[in-house]
Amino acid sequence: MNKRKIGATVRLILAIGCFVMAVLSFLGVGTTDEPNGRWIFGLLWTGVGILWILRIMMSKEKDRSRDRADGREA
Repeated sequence: MNKRKIGATVRLILAIGCFVMAVLSFLGVGTTDEPNGRWIFGLLWTGVGILWILRIMMSKEKDRSRDRADGREA
């Protein structure tokens, strides 16, 4: 497995982990006494998960452009 594939896999795992944490936060697993805390942490984890997804998409586009450039040089 090449280095780019490992990086993409790690980013995907982190994004999924963020969305899992968001669901747990919205359900109040860690903050049963704080109703506003559920929303704050849930939205925070959702935002971080979205940022990881955007990072994955940017990385894929960068890899595609790099592959196209390598193909033209050959």
